[in-house]
Amino acid sequence: MMSNSGTIMWKEQEIGTVTDIVMDMWYLDASWQLNLSDTAVDFTKLTASFNSEDIIRKPERGLVVTLRYSEARSKEDYYLVLSTDRTRIFMHLINDETASLLQSKSTNTQKFDKPWWKFW
Repeated sequence: MMSNSGTIMWKEQEIGTVTDIVMDMWYLDASWQLNLSDTAVDFTKLTASFNSEDIIRKPERGLVVTLRYSEARSKEDYYLVLSTDRTRIFMHLINDETASLLQSKSTNTQKFDKPWWKFW
């Protein structure tokens, strides 16, 4: 059973916490509380204009985060952030290979051979 709360990590730093996690297939919707670090503020600035449909079409425009579950600190999953607002975060579960490709996309001009969703 999945924990109903956890910590969101971006650029190897904690940027906030999620609670009331609702999973529907590979999508996660949760309440979230941003912390006040500089990294968290940068994250908020980047995700404020995200549109879920645009990120799904062009995932290289999104951000990859790690969710560390509260009840099992050793359990981590990668997610592609689809949208955020002040109190909610909406994400798509991705596997390690997809996370690695998307994280390197900003500095790597290599094109995907296949649609990103087929990596899982």
